[in-house]
Amino acid sequence: MPDTEELQHNELLQLVPKAEAKQSMKDFKSDQEVRWCPGCGDYAVLAAVQGFMPELGLAKENI
Repeated sequence: MPDTEELQHNELLQLVPKAEAKQSMKDFKSDQEVRWCPGCGDYAVLAAVQGFMPELGLAKENI
């Protein structure tokens, strides 16, 4: 296995086990209530992360 210092970011992602089933944004949501101040911007960050995580195709336990 090559030294991780020599690998690029995309090459490192290829080493992480992929999810067996296709995932959606719903798979990265929780029934837990989010308590942030309205307008703080954290909701936008959370939505962005939940939106791109399925595109990575990684299993949730490997994130």
